[in-house]
Amino acid sequence: MKKTILTSLILLTFLISVANAEQINPRVQGEVNLIEKAGDYYVIGGGDILYVFEKNGKLKGFLSLDGISDFEVTGDTLIVTTYSKEFPNVRAYSFPSLELLWSFQPEMSVFDPTLVWHKVQPRTWCVKIFDDKIGVCSGYNFYLMDKDGNLLGRFEADNDIWDAVKTDRYYLASQDGNIYILDDDLNLVERKKICDEFVLRDPLTNNTKGIYSRSVWQLEELGDVYAACEDGNVYVLTEEGIESIEVEGISESLLTSYYMRIKRETSFGDQNFRNLKMMKTGNGLLVYTSNNVGFIKDGKQVWNEYLKPEGEGCIHDDMLYLPKKYGGGRDFVYVYSRGDGEKEDEMVVDSVPCASKRKLFCDDDGILLASACEIKFMNYEGNVSWSFPRIGTLEPVKVGNKLILLADTREAIIDTHRIYYVMAIGNNTLLWEYVPSGYIKDVSISDKRVALAVSSDEGDKIVVIDIENGDILFDGPPTQRVYAGVLDEYLLDQSLINTLRDFDFSVLDGIPEEVLEGRIDEAVRNYGMDSVREWLNRLSDLPVEAETLWKFRSIDLNNLKDLKLRRVINRIDTCDLNGDGEDDILVSAEDYLVLLDGKTLKEEWLVDSRDWRYRNDFNRDYYQEFVRDWYDNDYMALCAGDVNRDGKEDLFLYRHERYKLLESSGNTYKERWSSSIENLIWESVRLIDMDNDDSKEILIGRWRRNQPDLYEIRSVKYNTKIADFSGDRKIFFRFNLRDFNGDGRNESVVVYVNDGMKIKVFSKGYEWTYEDIREFWDVWNRYRYVMPVESDDDILIGIKKRDDQGIKLIRMDVKENKAVETLDIEPSRGEFYPRDWSPFVDMMRDGDVVFMAIPETSWRTEKGRMIAYDMEKGKLKATLYDDVRRILKVGGSIVFLTVDGKIITLPLERELNVRADVDGDVKLSWDTPGHSRIYINDVLAASLDGNGASLRLSDGEYEIRVSLLNEDGYEYYGYVRVNVFNPSNLFIFNIILGILIGAVIGVKIWLRR
Repeated sequence: MKKTILTSLILLTFLISVANAEQINPRVQGEVNLIEKAGDYYVIGGGDILYVFEKNGKLKGFLSLDGISDFEVTGDTLIVTTYSKEFPNVRAYSFPSLELLWSFQPEMSVFDPTLVWHKVQPRTWCVKIFDDKIGVCSGYNFYLMDKDGNLLGRFEADNDIWDAVKTDRYYLASQDGNIYILDDDLNLVERKKICDEFVLRDPLTNNTKGIYSRSVWQLEELGDVYAACEDGNVYVLTEEGIESIEVEGISESLLTSYYMRIKRETSFGDQNFRNLKMMKTGNGLLVYTSNNVGFIKDGKQVWNEYLKPEGEGCIHDDMLYLPKKYGGGRDFVYVYSRGDGEKEDEMVVDSVPCASKRKLFCDDDGILLASACEIKFMNYEGNVSWSFPRIGTLEPVKVGNKLILLADTREAIIDTHRIYYVMAIGNNTLLWEYVPSGYIKDVSISDKRVALAVSSDEGDKIVVIDIENGDILFDGPPTQRVYAGVLDEYLLDQSLINTLRDFDFSVLDGIPEEVLEGRIDEAVRNYGMDSVREWLNRLSDLPVEAETLWKFRSIDLNNLKDLKLRRVINRIDTCDLNGDGEDDILVSAEDYLVLLDGKTLKEEWLVDSRDWRYRNDFNRDYYQEFVRDWYDNDYMALCAGDVNRDGKEDLFLYRHERYKLLESSGNTYKERWSSSIENLIWESVRLIDMDNDDSKEILIGRWRRNQPDLYEIRSVKYNTKIADFSGDRKIFFRFNLRDFNGDGRNESVVVYVNDGMKIKVFSKGYEWTYEDIREFWDVWNRYRYVMPVESDDDILIGIKKRDDQGIKLIRMDVKENKAVETLDIEPSRGEFYPRDWSPFVDMMRDGDVVFMAIPETSWRTEKGRMIAYDMEKGKLKATLYDDVRRILKVGGSIVFLTVDGKIITLPLERELNVRADVDGDVKLSWDTPGHSRIYINDVLAASLDGNGASLRLSDGEYEIRVSLLNEDGYEYYGYVRVNVFNPSNLFIFNIILGILIGAVIGVKIWLRR
């Protein structure tokens, strides 16, 4: 892996293609489905993003699109297809610059709920290049276009068309199990039934419950046409007929269970979607399912093995490279012979931890290995030359008008960091990023700098980055010392050490100190010239001076590693410890503390807990410089603020069984208080300012046997308990929220899990708990963050009905401990019982508008939503259709962070200006054309493209809401109220009234007679 700093100038080269898009992060997590080499570039796509990499790993450009299904490169053009149903899902871009050239919107006729035919855009499944023509499989249709996007022809099948190949004719693979064979003009020549339907029978009665078609997923041409079928077979279309090759047989009981479960046709998103795949390689086909891998040559299966691959492999020089397993931060690639399927070798490479399938791509230069979280390139010996990590969980830290984002894979915010890159954004732009070789184990961010503790195979180091421009100010170990004290001067000469290990130190015995210390005249007077001459001859043969050699006798030359300062960093923190006005960097190594001066970034002092390393003759004179009585063990240190108000920063130290506060005292520190603790969860320790009172608090946790972990917030000044809560590690805080109870202190909120979800509002001497939300785990498993709380004068709690529509905001008066208002943001279908309540993922209030991240549960494929709601007007302001996990305001923009790592920066759009003209029909118009929806009294009435519509409504008063949706899934609204009264209705009313009056008059005349 390599380190990369990208400033805004460097990023400009590949941000041109998305300059008008709001999604600004190139490192979006997602499955990689397709890899293609085009000249000197690798094109990699899948999920919602497509990349173009140069061979050296430099990112040339990227596209953010909704659901990429396929792509092809032809010359200087890239054709991309997507699953989008709202926007053109066939697009052509210049290659490699990725500028949009043209787009095409397929359509097909479907029934709407009122059984009226209308046109919609179906999902597009694939794109194929046939010489100078482009083939597109979209819904039931196969389109043929030229390279400028002009339509040349269309063929409509009876079901979805998944794939296409061309020999002398076009062959189309279909959902209904048929292969459609067309001539050059797309006329149907023949339809061959390849995959038989599955007849679902009741296991008890043997009655037929349904008949399900099974797809032909894929076609390949290799002399004959090969078809991959959902039934686990590959079918070969020869001149003599159709031959089948079984890749994986599926038992009747498994099929019955599967079709009983889905009770509908298999299609996009189902478990069986593309359960058999083929890869054309040389003169054969690699075929694979989730369990079996085989090789087909000349229409025969050469071998088939149960290999259980973890993704898709590739072939190079008659060797099959297959992703076999992953775990513990490593990928395992097994190497098999293409000829017989026998295992030949295996490779193990470091990787970003990621539970996803792998995809390999082989060429003469090496192997591309892609997971949902990382793309890397390695040679055939397993040496990685470049890596491009992609992490979904971005943890934000606001610094002024910038947002620092940490790509952290830890499970909970109280766990230790494992960060794979750091980003900075500002003014809706990615300013810089830092990608280490290895990973970041701790981080401390000040107003001017980002300090990182980086871990790699070479050891730990400190990296300091300028927060403004991303420049690296420091990159190196926390200390340049290898050995304790002044030992580097003597122990770094390895040849000398090797000599001294075999040296007989007894030669020094008997030499008087006058000679050793150079007092020769005195020695001659005391011992005579002959003795002194003999001693001097012995000294001249020594490898070093006698005084130095004598000191070597005080250390064990066979255990020098004990004298080394291990380059293992546990924690870092930043604060002004030396009082020069610049934040210094405090480094807690494994057994010593180092302070790097904030101005020079050089070592200011080092304190060693191993005092015995300074009792040898080399270091004895430096004992007072490197040893302190307050650092007598392997403590980690954090900046504690100025507790004793002497103008100097104090220190908080902790280790597994003890923690203490040190207050400054002259040029050193003295202990203010200390406390013992059993089973400290050391990674949980944080210093926070929960109420903005210039005094920090301690967050500390401890493990308890057969009980939930206990966490406490304590005063750093007095070590008194402020609040506690017990639960597992799923804990989320929002500090310094608001003064809810009128005691003059701002309260904070913690969300945690203990037999359901609990929300606790607390400050010094006050706490309030809310326990009505029970459904928590589905939200946690998908979003890794839960904070359904915001504030105005009261607490706002956001809830959603689990697995159904229904969204509420509950306003709680914490002083009276009661709900004072419930806002129905989205009505529910049926009762909204508390047992169905599920929490929002996140909330943020900006003025009258509340932004709410609405979850979708983990087992569903749909994305969640972000809803902006104007509480003053009681109206929806906007919706973002994506899995938002964090919402922040940075400068003049609202920033949304999604579960897959998208950074969507969207200034809150002005309200859509909707105008209505009521003259018989209601004629609507709005300023901006686009994909729009029209709601009448909150009921969806129409969906269209454009900036106007005409509606016929019955008499009455209506509120009409018009929405405008952009391609990033952001929808904002405009409102208008209309009164409808049709003159034709008045005419009919007058006739009826006249008839009634006439009837009354007639009855009266008749009665008088």
